[in-house]
Amino acid sequence: MIVNDVSSDMPTHMFAVFSSRQPAPARHHITLFPAHNLIFAIHCANLPILPTSMPALVECAGQEIKVPVIPLCIPFPEVFPQLSTFLYMKCIDHFLASLMPLPIPPHSTVMILPLLCLSSPSLPRKSPICIW
Repeated sequence: MIVNDVSSDMPTHMFAVFSSRQPAPARHHITLFPAHNLIFAIHCANLPILPTSMPALVECAGQEIKVPVIPLCIPFPEVFPQLSTFLYMKCIDHFLASLMPLPIPPHSTVMILPLLCLSSPSLPRKSPICIW
């Protein structure tokens, strides 16, 4: 990997993300994502323990570093960038907006809570109204 920004924390691993939905004989489309072991170890309990890797010390832009490449087979690799960004930034508004491109009302705060379903007297009992 070639480093362009020496001021950032160097990744410890590179995830090679591909889909689990492709048939076995088909070629896999693989996308590489730099990652930090600590971020994913804290948030992803089902992720296997990653091999030990120390972040490289980079002295100048353009320097090449080597990190372990970890194959990561997931059902929907197209949403991995949004999930990864959320794990790093913890911005639920941006995460939800990236998954559901609906406008968020101004001056609203979205909290991380399970859906709260309320029954409305004007709707049949089988059709609850779900709100955040």
